[in-house]
Amino acid sequence: MTLALAGFALFLTVAIGLPCGMIAAVYANTWIDQAVLTFALIGVSVPNFWLSLMLIVLFGVMLGWLPAGGYIPFADDPAGWVRSLILPGFSLALLQVGLLARITRATMLEVLQQDYIRTARAKGLPVLLVIGKHALKNVLVPVITVIGISFGLLLSGSVVIETVYSIPGMGRLLANAVFGRDYPLIQGGLLVTAAVLVMLNLIVDVLYAVVDPRVKYDRR
Repeated sequence: MTLALAGFALFLTVAIGLPCGMIAAVYANTWIDQAVLTFALIGVSVPNFWLSLMLIVLFGVMLGWLPAGGYIPFADDPAGWVRSLILPGFSLALLQVGLLARITRATMLEVLQQDYIRTARAKGLPVLLVIGKHALKNVLVPVITVIGISFGLLLSGSVVIETVYSIPGMGRLLANAVFGRDYPLIQGGLLVTAAVLVMLNLIVDVLYAVVDPRVKYDRR
């Protein structure tokens, strides 16, 4: 369940943060840029436990659109599974959305000043083609690093979110183990988390070579 929650939160982070950062860079120093920066500032400033409580009150209690807590297995009800992940996933992802948007904006602004981007624009290529084909590839290397770090932070942040939403995951299990002083369980949970982070770093290193052909690894 923890991996499902962290994966869903990572999906929201990339789906919202990456486009917002790119749009802010393309429309730099405009009201669109300021709106994105304000949203990113709110994202990195609002505590996720407070945001979780406000979302539960608004969407779970007052409006009744989404479940206020609990977890529905995917095998039982796929639609219910998605609905049960929306509130905790957004609560967990908002901080990383703001971070990814700011990093993407800063990197994209630097890339847009390069000579090959000016040449592509001078040829009369559409803006979307210049951004999507030429600029995005060079933005992805630092963005992939941020995404890898964000996934680790999402796993650690699930302790609070799973406790607030009463989700039976590893985060809540570790929280209960800490309160119950179950040291073997704490050590086992930390070992599993460390193994996941090591595997994630390996995947990120491999993706560097896929995204950027200039990155080469010694096969000896």
